[in-house]
Amino acid sequence: MILILGAGLAGLSFAYHLGDAPYMILEKEQEPGGLCRSMKLDGFTFDYTGHLLHWRNPYTPSLLEELLPDGWIGHRRRAAIYLYGRFIPYPFQANLWALPRGVREECIRGYQDRRGTGDDFLSWIEAHFGKGMAEHFFIPYNRKLWRIPLEEISPEWAERFIPKPSPEEVLRGRGNPLQQQLGYHRSFLYPKEGGIGALAEALTQRVKGLQLGRTVSGIRPKDRVVVLEDGEELPYHLLVSTLPLPELLEMMEGLPEEVLEGAKGLRYVSVFVIGMAVDRPEVSPYHWIYFPEARFPFYRVGFPSSLSPKMAPEGKSSLCVEISHRPDEPLNQQALIDQTLQGLSEAGIIQEGDRVRVLLTLDIRYAYVIYDKGRRALLPKVLQFLEGYGIRCLGRYGLWQYATMEDVLLEGRDLATELR
Repeated sequence: MILILGAGLAGLSFAYHLGDAPYMILEKEQEPGGLCRSMKLDGFTFDYTGHLLHWRNPYTPSLLEELLPDGWIGHRRRAAIYLYGRFIPYPFQANLWALPRGVREECIRGYQDRRGTGDDFLSWIEAHFGKGMAEHFFIPYNRKLWRIPLEEISPEWAERFIPKPSPEEVLRGRGNPLQQQLGYHRSFLYPKEGGIGALAEALTQRVKGLQLGRTVSGIRPKDRVVVLEDGEELPYHLLVSTLPLPELLEMMEGLPEEVLEGAKGLRYVSVFVIGMAVDRPEVSPYHWIYFPEARFPFYRVGFPSSLSPKMAPEGKSSLCVEISHRPDEPLNQQALIDQTLQGLSEAGIIQEGDRVRVLLTLDIRYAYVIYDKGRRALLPKVLQFLEGYGIRCLGRYGLWQYATMEDVLLEGRDLATELR
């Protein structure tokens, strides 16, 4: 028997691609989907946070069409950075024309004089973009997102996720008022209705052996037994875990002390989400906006109603505000809501006379994995140790990685293909 821990996107994709192989999925929540869920509130649909489907592998769009036939809307990215009282088209580094003149020239001079080793994330930024762009955008934005010194972050994830325009593209972007579409998410798909949760629902309908409300309290790896909260013990031949890696390791008996201690050092960022309804259509022309300045508590604001007309009632708009914080940092949620409303007004997104309602607050404990030296040293050893006891990890938090939805879908497929 294959036991799958977690019915998020990773676990569902793995189960779907297993076909007729025997398996059971254990999910502690009363509904599947993990963070790939959506909620309907007062006629609005909100995702747990921003989820968009971009792809590189030709298998991905064929899988999506199989799961939701004719159920997708194709988008060309509309994103911006709000800085110095203006909207800079994303990516910042290819659209310097939109900056105030003095800032623009400072960024160009820094780019032409860029240097650095790239050994940590801060020096990687300066090596690729120069001090001007680093100081005006990259450093304040990433400090706000990651909540730790950037020197403590390893840069290997950045090579894929941060667009690096050529010198010609950077210089062309100094004077060309045409948005340069660079980066992995320049186009994407989104469900026509139901929010991103429609994808998890489609996968759920095609899998079997799903048990909801089943919480794992312990794992005996030498016996290959999972212990549930109600005391039931389930033997397994293979255990596939999509649980956050630190939680998985805490459940296991007999871990070597160095592995247990190392697991305590795995770091991550939490995100507080505020879902808002506005009784006015099209509050923004963008899909999402980045906010690097410290005067705004949020680092990003998305607009779900721009993704599908089914996300909000006719004539109304929705916003999804994201505020990162350290996992154990106490939150004054009402203060953050008040600061958010003030910031949205300052940026001109909320206007005088708008009726704004907070419909959703959600604190996502495991939001972004932090790549640091501790992760790089520990992760291969932990995964090798677990595999020796018939345990394979999967997904964004199981493999402790920064991954897209496509990555997770394909990882589920690939592991199922390997094990079938």
